[in-house]
Amino acid sequence: VRGQALRDDKQQAYRMLGSVENITDFKQISLQSENLIQGIEAANIAFAIIDLNSKNRCFSYASPAFCDLVQCEFDKILDKNLDMFNGPETSLRDYDQINYTLAHHKKITRKMCTYKMDGTAFWNEITLRPIIHKHTNTIDNYILIFDDLTEPLQREKQEVSRQRTEALGKLAGSVAHEI
Repeated sequence: VRGQALRDDKQQAYRMLGSVENITDFKQISLQSENLIQGIEAANIAFAIIDLNSKNRCFSYASPAFCDLVQCEFDKILDKNLDMFNGPETSLRDYDQINYTLAHHKKITRKMCTYKMDGTAFWNEITLRPIIHKHTNTIDNYILIFDDLTEPLQREKQEVSRQRTEALGKLAGSVAHEI
């Protein structure tokens, strides 16, 4: 309800002007948005939204898990772009493919070395998917998903090393047996 009282010379209200608005739909949408945000935070998925209409394809949103992974506060990610995760070991070829993907509205998944805000390198599976606007069928945003592969790759490397050591041990044992 919005309105105001019209008053006479003696400041006595003599008429009320206003309107009544049904906010049921607004409240329902607000509740759905709140549930969505809580679900995103509970899912613990590291993702960000890239705004293709901004000058440098900047981030317009970053999930709490994304901020934690890259060790950066939410407000420092906004208005930045993917360049902030590049470093000496970042593949320029992969980076060029990501830029091509964004420019031509494609999809991509790449494993590449990226960097946290403190300069720590980590292996990352980057997934980029366009967000297609439901009503206009246009693409104004992309979802960027980061999946830290550092630990799985280290375990894989350790397992390969263990298998090599085991094979070498068997080979050495068979050579020693022959001698």
